[in-house]
Amino acid sequence: MAYAEPGRFEILAETLMLNALLSSMYRTYVADMGLHGDERVLELGPGSGALTKHLAPLLRDRGHLTEVDVTQAWIERLRRRYGDGGWIDVIHADVRAAPLVADSYDVVLVHWMLHDVEAPDRQGVITALARLLRPAGRLFLREPTKEKHGMSADEVRRLTAAAGLQEEAAGHGKTLFAGRYFAGRYVKPERAGDDGLTGSGELAPSRGRRAR
Repeated sequence: MAYAEPGRFEILAETLMLNALLSSMYRTYVADMGLHGDERVLELGPGSGALTKHLAPLLRDRGHLTEVDVTQAWIERLRRRYGDGGWIDVIHADVRAAPLVADSYDVVLVHWMLHDVEAPDRQGVITALARLLRPAGRLFLREPTKEKHGMSADEVRRLTAAAGLQEEAAGHGKTLFAGRYFAGRYVKPERAGDDGLTGSGELAPSRGRRAR
């Protein structure tokens, strides 16, 4: 899963478009996730950091954010802006081979990037992300559905189902600049006997989440 590095103009244009002109759209998307601020969140393909901009204020005090991207230019930009360590890890890697711990994330985000992955590689990517989610963790996904540059809702549902994820909510929408899209929220089923209880019958802290 390799991509050509963006040129200087592409970096400037995408940063202006996503981080400035469309910032309110990304802010609303993050707000609608209902995060509490103590979650461990993984974003795949953060690019210019359009979502990172709105995730950072939520997670930097009590939570943790992991950004994984195969493009060196975007990774370097994120490191310059947010650092690397403490509340945020910025990793240059293919998520299928990234040094990440299974069952360790409360939330995984895939926003407008899976359609750019070669079709034969998409199942491996979603399966890797499902492995990283803790039981009861959620995958939030939004992808364009244009025939020439997008993917269908049916394909998204096939990929997530094959990875063992269950659809909680889904729907279609349309934005002025990006056109029509499909968005879904998927949950990783809890394993039999994994009821979140300690031996004393008290609720244990969520796996992968900081205990308060």
